[in-house]
Amino acid sequence: MQNERKNLSERLLDFGVNIVRLSVKLNKTAVGRHIGDQLMRSATSSGANYEEACGAESKADFVHKMQLVLKELRESLYWLKLIERSKLIPGEDIQPLLSEANELLKIVAKTLFLFRKKKTCAKRKNNSFFGNAFFLKERFILHFALCTFHLRSQILRQAKRNRCTAVALPSTATITRLQPRKEKLNSPDAGIGQG
Repeated sequence: MQNERKNLSERLLDFGVNIVRLSVKLNKTAVGRHIGDQLMRSATSSGANYEEACGAESKADFVHKMQLVLKELRESLYWLKLIERSKLIPGEDIQPLLSEANELLKIVAKTLFLFRKKKTCAKRKNNSFFGNAFFLKERFILHFALCTFHLRSQILRQAKRNRCTAVALPSTATITRLQPRKEKLNSPDAGIGQG
């Protein structure tokens, strides 16, 4: 594994060096400078992102960095094809770079595919159908309990605000009706001093 990693790292470095040499040849015209700059950015950044992926802090970070490597290699391949079609550089100089870019692209894509497949299989082993169903049930119960608690607290606040007592606090999500407090309404000073 370590040898494969080092091998890919060396290939990406060599690819970047060859692209730098190619962009020096392209710098003779304004169009060549533009394409050369774009190509040099994408090709050299693919190697740098791969080195970052090798030192990733988590699996998610590794996948993210490898996706960047894949994206930059695709962009490099596009610029190389553009150079070939526009005949800015002779075909024999561009052909080895095109084949190397294709091979590197396939290696990185396969690595990402296998990593995701391995990750998906591990998830499936840990989470059986019943495990997922249990988790969903627990989540639903928790959500239901929170909604019920929220509803009960709303009813109590409304009862306090309207000077009412709640007849029955809901143990489920049913709405209860509010009745006025009888002792205050029936008392002789009910209307005096209020308002």
